Amino acid sequence: MKFDYTEHKICGHFLSVLINDDPTGLSDEDLEQFELWYDITHTPSSHYEVMSEEGRFAFCEVCDLMGDVYTVRQYFPAFEEVTQ
Repeated sequence: MKFDYTEHKICGHFLSVLINDDPTGLSDEDLEQFELWYDITHTPSSHYEVMSEEGRFAFCEVCDLMGDVYTVRQYFPAFEEVTQ
Protein backbone atom coordinates (compact mmCIF):
# COMPACT_ATOMS: atom_id res chain seq x y z
CA MET A 1 0.00 0.00 0.00
CA LYS A 2 1.28 3.45 -0.89
CA PHE A 3 0.92 6.45 1.38
CA ASP A 4 0.68 10.15 0.68
CA TYR A 5 0.91 13.00 3.16
CA THR A 6 -0.04 16.56 3.84
CA GLU A 7 1.72 18.92 6.23
CA HIS A 8 0.11 20.93 9.00
CA LYS A 9 1.48 23.72 11.19
CA ILE A 10 0.35 23.10 14.77
CA CYS A 11 1.18 24.75 18.12
CA GLY A 12 3.17 22.56 20.47
CA HIS A 13 0.48 22.38 23.14
CA PHE A 14 -1.77 20.44 20.71
CA LEU A 15 0.82 17.74 19.96
CA SER A 16 0.06 15.60 23.00
CA VAL A 17 -3.61 15.25 22.12
CA LEU A 18 -2.81 14.67 18.43
CA ILE A 19 -0.04 12.09 18.89
CA ASN A 20 -0.95 10.47 22.24
CA ASP A 21 -4.68 11.26 22.53
CA ASP A 22 -3.87 13.03 25.83
CA PRO A 23 -5.66 16.38 26.28
CA THR A 24 -4.09 17.03 29.70
CA GLY A 25 -3.29 20.71 30.10
CA LEU A 26 -5.61 21.96 27.35
CA SER A 27 -8.38 24.34 28.27
CA ASP A 28 -11.93 23.46 27.25
CA GLU A 29 -11.71 26.11 24.50
CA ASP A 30 -8.40 24.71 23.17
CA LEU A 31 -9.80 21.17 23.19
CA GLU A 32 -12.94 22.33 21.36
CA GLN A 33 -10.80 24.07 18.70
CA PHE A 34 -8.63 20.98 18.32
CA GLU A 35 -11.60 18.64 17.97
CA LEU A 36 -13.16 20.87 15.30
CA TRP A 37 -9.87 20.98 13.33
CA TYR A 38 -9.35 17.23 13.77
CA ASP A 39 -12.87 16.38 12.58
CA ILE A 40 -12.27 18.42 9.42
CA THR A 41 -8.76 17.19 8.58
CA HIS A 42 -8.61 13.62 9.88
CA THR A 43 -9.18 10.68 7.55
CA PRO A 44 -9.46 7.00 8.45
CA SER A 45 -6.07 5.27 8.69
CA SER A 46 -4.24 8.58 9.21
CA HIS A 47 -0.91 8.57 11.01
CA TYR A 48 0.82 11.71 12.31
CA GLU A 49 4.54 12.44 12.63
CA VAL A 50 6.18 15.57 14.06
CA MET A 51 8.80 16.64 11.52
CA SER A 52 10.59 19.38 13.44
CA GLU A 53 12.25 19.22 16.84
CA GLU A 54 11.94 22.94 17.52
CA GLY A 55 8.94 25.14 17.05
CA ARG A 56 9.07 28.36 15.10
CA PHE A 57 6.88 31.39 15.67
CA ALA A 58 4.05 31.21 13.12
CA PHE A 59 0.28 30.80 12.76
CA CYS A 60 -1.28 27.61 14.09
CA GLU A 61 -3.85 25.91 11.85
CA VAL A 62 -5.85 24.74 14.85
CA CYS A 63 -6.37 28.00 16.73
CA ASP A 64 -5.40 30.66 14.12
CA LEU A 65 -3.08 32.33 16.63
CA MET A 66 0.66 32.92 16.55
CA GLY A 67 2.72 30.54 18.65
CA ASP A 68 5.54 27.99 18.68
CA VAL A 69 4.40 25.94 15.69
CA TYR A 70 5.64 22.51 14.65
CA THR A 71 5.38 20.88 11.25
CA VAL A 72 3.31 17.71 11.45
CA ARG A 73 2.87 15.29 8.56
CA GLN A 74 -0.41 13.47 8.23
CA TYR A 75 0.09 10.24 6.30
CA PHE A 76 -2.86 8.50 4.67
CA PRO A 77 -3.39 5.74 2.08
CA ALA A 78 -2.81 7.05 -1.43
CA PHE A 79 -5.32 6.46 -4.16
CA GLU A 80 -3.80 4.46 -6.98
CA GLU A 81 -4.91 4.94 -10.53
CA VAL A 82 -6.31 1.85 -12.16
CA THR A 83 -5.09 1.45 -15.72
CA GLN A 84 -6.44 -1.01 -18.20
